[in-house]
Amino acid sequence: MDDLQLSVLTLCGLKDVKVDLLFKKIRSKHSAIKEHFFSGAGVWLQKMEGDIFTKVIERCIEKDYPVLIIHDSCRADVRYIKEIGEFLTTAWFEVVGDVSNLKLEYEF
Repeated sequence: MDDLQLSVLTLCGLKDVKVDLLFKKIRSKHSAIKEHFFSGAGVWLQKMEGDIFTKVIERCIEKDYPVLIIHDSCRADVRYIKEIGEFLTTAWFEVVGDVSNLKLEYEF
């Protein structure tokens, strides 16, 4: 185990973990995407998510709608939720090029 792996595991509150066994279990549980582990795909997807939410924030600023982005969600006044959902759909299409895999969920 190298120093970086040890520091990450210690940060997460884990000690004396066999990293190779941990990764094998993770790959087994997520076999559909295992070929993407350590490929840079996570960074690429995070960039896309950031681009999408940047567009949503810009549109909210134009409309003077207060919005809080938390990871992959928006928190806003219920009066603006429908329109912000439309902003998100438009931004998703602009960044991804397709909305067939987009699923918006609303919580009130």
